[in-house]
Amino acid sequence: MTAPAIIAAVPATARAVVLGCLPPTTDSHPDAAAAAVSDLLGRALAGVPAAVAATGFVARPGLGPPERARLIRPTVLCDGLLGCAGGPVGLLDLAATAAVLELFAEARWHQVRRVTAGTGPALPYHHFYDRHLLDPAGYPLGRANAEFAAQPRVAAMLARDTAEPDPDLRFDCDDYGPGLPAHQGGLADLVGYAAGCFLGDALVTSAGELITPHPGRPRGRLTHSLPARLSYHARAGAHLASLDPRSVIVALVCDPAGPTAGIPNPTPGTEPR
Repeated sequence: MTAPAIIAAVPATARAVVLGCLPPTTDSHPDAAAAAVSDLLGRALAGVPAAVAATGFVARPGLGPPERARLIRPTVLCDGLLGCAGGPVGLLDLAATAAVLELFAEARWHQVRRVTAGTGPALPYHHFYDRHLLDPAGYPLGRANAEFAAQPRVAAMLARDTAEPDPDLRFDCDDYGPGLPAHQGGLADLVGYAAGCFLGDALVTSAGELITPHPGRPRGRLTHSLPARLSYHARAGAHLASLDPRSVIVALVCDPAGPTAGIPNPTPGTEPR
């Protein structure tokens, strides 16, 4: 799907990545963890469909077979890194996960800079989306999308994405959302923002508390503001840091609005799309 189609199709709540935190007593076998997370989400987000993400974290190096068996959906990534959708916190290398995202962000920053050369700063998508939420009848979503896409910088990015046949080489939705002002702030701003993106779009604690960038149910990252994202990164990161190393965390892809045609299925960590 082209980026213009993604922007045009974005609903009130697109698919979101949610981290589920489970107590140390949780069995991290994928089936057991999925059942525990389903129960957790049932308490925090009743009726929200969810599935375990393809990957979300980098595991600690040097894990033996017994420890690897406790990871959820382990998979070999580039450069021999071991990725997974979750597992006991003590077996995950969150610093390495952030470092992978920082490398991706640096490459993306140079790419966006080349494509948008000669254009002025643009407003991120949430600026138009939030205005639509305040007055849906007076400022319909179609107008919000059109005015967002008409900005010269955004138009240049969308044109480049339309011409790019390989979906993996197109810009992420994040580059049009909170990542846009981060790009415009400079490389350091973008890298600093990207380092926390493995925290997903919401976090559910083992007690069923929901932590989100914006009030209410989780929503797609395209609609987030950068300040709200950075605040969420700080709160969610502090919660993970406070966990017992035996606590289990799982990355899930959730659809708060139900089936959404045309919206890419995002995952945190090493699969930003």
